[in-house]
Amino acid sequence: MAKSHPPPGKPEKRLFEIGCDRGVGWPSPEEVSYYFLDFDPLKWLKGGSDEAVFRAHGIRRTSDLPVGKGRINISLVFTLPPHQQGLYVCHSEWGGTKPREDYYCLWDETKLGDNFLDSHNNYPMSNALVIPHKLAFQILKEYIESDGGAPECIEWVEAEDLPPSALPVPEDQM
Repeated sequence: MAKSHPPPGKPEKRLFEIGCDRGVGWPSPEEVSYYFLDFDPLKWLKGGSDEAVFRAHGIRRTSDLPVGKGRINISLVFTLPPHQQGLYVCHSEWGGTKPREDYYCLWDETKLGDNFLDSHNNYPMSNALVIPHKLAFQILKEYIESDGGAPECIEWVEAEDLPPSALPVPEDQM
């Protein structure tokens, strides 16, 4: 079966959901609400991954431009921490004429320095950036409904503006 591609000038949207590439297009918020509302870690982890990635390549009419030559890409990544008490969320944009920008929600500053390891890269992540599941769904809903715009239901903080303990550097990279 051949994969469908977006028409010229339209961004390619993909969902890498719970460990597998679900193909071209994003689901409606209702189709994925069961991952977030009435949260159950077994539903989230059923595919063997703790992450869901909503990505679009070629936004803002840049889909016809080559990679590295002006194409703008975005992603919204949800990671389930080992304690399963919320979701770590990152909104990113890269390409075009500017460097990659990553944005987070500094949810609970009292948890700065309280870290867990990302199961994919063994990279430390701060519990200060973990948000409630229901708020994560609201973020996702706004992201999908705005065609990949930065959700406005929370305040985003650029990675470089976070306290150093919010994005700790792994020991092997020091």
